[in-house]
Amino acid sequence: MNHRIERVLDIFSDISKVPRNSGNREPMKDWLVQWAEERNLEYSVDGEMNVVIRVPGSPGREEEPSIAVQAHTDMVCAVENGVEHDFSSDPIRLIRDGDWLTADGTSLGADNGIGLAMALACAEDSDLSRPPLEVIATTDEELGLLGAAAMDISMIRSRRMINLDGGPENSLVVGCAGGIGRKMLIPAEFVSAPERAARRLTVTGFLGGHSGADVTRGRGSAIMELARGLLRIHDECPFSLASFDGGEAHNAIPRDASAVVIPHSVPDEELEKAWTAFRDILRSEYGEDEPGVDCRMEPVPVPESVMTEESGLRILRFLISVPDGLLARSRRDFSIPETSSNLGIAATSPEGLRCRLMIRSILDTRARAVDRRMEAAIELAGGSTEYRNDIAAWQPVSESVLQSAVLRLMDGGQLGFMHGVVECGVLANRIPGLDAVCFGPDIEHMHSPDERVNLPSSGRIYERLRKLLANPG
Repeated sequence: MNHRIERVLDIFSDISKVPRNSGNREPMKDWLVQWAEERNLEYSVDGEMNVVIRVPGSPGREEEPSIAVQAHTDMVCAVENGVEHDFSSDPIRLIRDGDWLTADGTSLGADNGIGLAMALACAEDSDLSRPPLEVIATTDEELGLLGAAAMDISMIRSRRMINLDGGPENSLVVGCAGGIGRKMLIPAEFVSAPERAARRLTVTGFLGGHSGADVTRGRGSAIMELARGLLRIHDECPFSLASFDGGEAHNAIPRDASAVVIPHSVPDEELEKAWTAFRDILRSEYGEDEPGVDCRMEPVPVPESVMTEESGLRILRFLISVPDGLLARSRRDFSIPETSSNLGIAATSPEGLRCRLMIRSILDTRARAVDRRMEAAIELAGGSTEYRNDIAAWQPVSESVLQSAVLRLMDGGQLGFMHGVVECGVLANRIPGLDAVCFGPDIEHMHSPDERVNLPSSGRIYERLRKLLANPG
């Protein structure tokens, strides 16, 4: 690694001390404003707390057209079982392990904090000769690209944009899937719980990961498998469902899910036998793709209420009817995922079950077709949609000066089409004539406590960024 990446890591360390869980916009907005003011840089903030910092061009290049470098400020907050961490106040504890940077017991937030750190490092790099620069920091990307979708685009003066939320290192992203997100409520009727023993049934140990980047890796959804398992054992071991909870983010594959049930006069050993048999089925089906999968049963205090028999079964049937996982591959290139869906969160509330879903597709028509299936499932379950957003796919352009400039800097790299939805795609669809590219370092296990970023890769990506800013074509 070169010495310049150390400055990037210093900035990333500072960012990691600031609370930036999605929805908590103000701390990072304040930190960025202070960062700009300390350097006497012009900045703008819109109503979504998106921040644009403007940096004058290097001597002799002040009048050249500006170029934007864009990253998002929020992160997916995931924590290992047994680890206590308050993302609204506690700093991310960084661990440097050889060529990798990871976090202590939590997700790292290199998605997209390392990209933001690179953008800021370029802004203060006096050795870098470049045109005027706009650092664009957007909010709530992980909640459905909310900041970019509602951004005051009059703040953006550049018509060339580099997004640093891509990867892997040898890929240049020039297009991405679109997405449809839904928040849903499936209502349930609750009654007083009978005075019988309660048990928590858990499906755990799935690897999880990013629901776009990891969708082709054969990973299971703890939410979907828990619903399947509960329905499977209900016939031989009837129970009342008190709660169902799983997942951490709508765009993360659920690693763990649990339900509290009250069996109907079924001996404990029979319930445990049935649940263990389901565990063996999962292990047989997933094999080496999910080596840590487990099903557990434990006693818990009797809850105050349970769902009626009809409500509980209706919720479980709704869950297994949801389109989930990889649904189709591209007909042009079978290695590319075309359409997928991820039920990322299911959480019991006094009203019933609240869920969050993310549909992705490189074809907007296919995304909407899956969304119609989702709408039908919600209607049949007597549910409602509390929020829905629809983001169009970012289609590659045939001629791009910025693409050509990046490809000249890449050693054996290739153009890529990301199944994840990236913000420069949203902004390219909103800003006529925007020439945008997306790249980034190698990051593994995003949206999970195993997230880690490769440091040599980060160094090479930072050098690519510097060279591109020096000569953007």
